[in-house]
Amino acid sequence: IATQFEGYAWDSKTRKLTLDYVSRGRLGTVKSQILSGSGMKIADLVRGDALASINASPAAAGTFYATSWAFRHFLDRSPDVRVRPLADEYIRKMDAGEFGRGGNLGPAALDPVEQVFGSDLTWLQETYEAFIREVK
Repeated sequence: IATQFEGYAWDSKTRKLTLDYVSRGRLGTVKSQILSGSGMKIADLVRGDALASINASPAAAGTFYATSWAFRHFLDRSPDVRVRPLADEYIRKMDAGEFGRGGNLGPAALDPVEQVFGSDLTWLQETYEAFIREVK
């Protein structure tokens, strides 16, 4: 969630900060990985061990944070008619704490993303990657 606040542009000449919600560094990382076919999969992001990903190496941590930012940006901004209502539901429930604490879900519980979008995330992965390819 913290990565959603990274997108801004600073103009040192005018000393003006503009929020555009596009994290340029994160976008470059994710976009190049998606274009090369090596991007982190949403299924791995939501089903994996975040702490293990972050602690694996600086590169793995960068990929994890970049993918987290990109996925949240996608959820916030995707105009896709299949994604929009589900993304709105997911964000509303997440913000309201309706999914409970991550550690209390138990091994058989679906991740909150899977609870809303379904356990087969292939279609969401494809839509996400197409969206990220177009972000400027």
